[in-house]
Amino acid sequence: TDVGGAATINLKGGTFAANAPLTFFSKAAGDGVVLNIDGGAFESSSPNVTFGWDAGSVATLNVTNGTLTHTASADGSHFIIGRSGTVVATVDDGGVVESSADWFTLGYYGDGTGTLNINAGGTVKHTPTETDALFLATRSGHATININGGALESSAQKFTLTYNDGGVSELNLNDGLLKFTGSWFYVARKGTGEFHQSGGVADLTSLIMADYSGSGLYSISGGEITASKYFFGHTAGAVFEVDGSGATKIETGAVLFPSGTLRFKLDENGSTLVKAVGGYYDRGIELTNATVEVETLVGFDGVAGSTYDLMWTTNGFLTSGMSFVDNSGIGFEWSIVAKAGGEVFQIRIPGGSPSEDWATGFGLTGADAAATADPDGDGLSNLYEYGLGGDPTNSANTGISPVYGTLEDGGTNWFEYIYPRQSDINSGLTYYLELTDDLIYKSWDDSGYTVTGTGTIDDDFDAVTNRVSAESKDEQFIRLIIEE
Repeated sequence: TDVGGAATINLKGGTFAANAPLTFFSKAAGDGVVLNIDGGAFESSSPNVTFGWDAGSVATLNVTNGTLTHTASADGSHFIIGRSGTVVATVDDGGVVESSADWFTLGYYGDGTGTLNINAGGTVKHTPTETDALFLATRSGHATININGGALESSAQKFTLTYNDGGVSELNLNDGLLKFTGSWFYVARKGTGEFHQSGGVADLTSLIMADYSGSGLYSISGGEITASKYFFGHTAGAVFEVDGSGATKIETGAVLFPSGTLRFKLDENGSTLVKAVGGYYDRGIELTNATVEVETLVGFDGVAGSTYDLMWTTNGFLTSGMSFVDNSGIGFEWSIVAKAGGEVFQIRIPGGSPSEDWATGFGLTGADAAATADPDGDGLSNLYEYGLGGDPTNSANTGISPVYGTLEDGGTNWFEYIYPRQSDINSGLTYYLELTDDLIYKSWDDSGYTVTGTGTIDDDFDAVTNRVSAESKDEQFIRLIIEE
């Protein structure tokens, strides 16, 4: 169409060939074109295929149970969704859009707005013969890609969310697959770019945020992302955000942030762990001059002494010049801790009782680290496991149990009760006994026994011997109290 024209093409079978040097769908302002491919094949060998050429032009592309194939052989070829016009393209179940153009672009110029929706079963492939680029918002346009269960695959050298200043682009991966096998995946080389992942799989070689002067945000709350080379925050505008613990996998070769921000939002289970497995020149997690931010979401229930692992690597951390910012108001402290064959960047809520601090060393967090909790279900609280030398995560290890029996000494019958006590005077614990001769009608009393001696069990525990007269009462009940 041209100069205010309108047209609808419904392709339901057969093959439609468009091989002119330039193929336009809505060329001029006021034009409106709809191309529905519901079966059959639309094929073009034009060097340039454009939907929405001029400002004010409008085009709609729907591909379901059919194919749109652009085979471009000329150098500098283009497949453009929204050059300067407004275009919405939707690829549904059974639909395939494939182009070998050097440049596959959404939202090219300032007035250009391109939206690509890839739904369940839909596939979009960009396989340029010259391995050039897939661009969103190439110059100063606006571009959006929504992947809702289908697949977007590209082997271009560059995949860029916003190439130049003034451009704005957004990629939303809700379900399905984003697979990029080229060299560089940019979230805002310049301009503004955002990548929001709530599900699906992002399989990339690299993830680069704000490479030049841009503002680039990658945020994940679900699904999984892998980047075989690195996550790279190049400039101050780079933000990598982990939104809670809903993501199933966040893994790369190295995390390289000479600038920018890594932001972690903690829910009741903390945050999904970012792993750098050393696949990029054996570099680990480099946070020189970066900012690590922490905040909490609704439902966060951490208590004093709780710890949360944010990042893990087998190749070490560099934290020189790093800034740590706690936006939660909790007062988190951070440290690098050896764990699971590598090191973790760990944050901790300060304070907490001695037993709670001890329990966090076993990886317990939140309510499971509380003094009164019994996470392994063995009948002993964390406080008593701490006091007796047990393991709060292993029901088979309850520590050193008290021993007791009767004896006769100097003509008097005694009941003897020996309990373990931490030998460290800074353990924060107090041990004593309570007695009663009636479990129903009488209360417990912390008198009526005598400490007769203290011995050594091992480097960490002493044995405290107590005696109770067995002469005057038919029944006697004893229990050990441990307090902090």
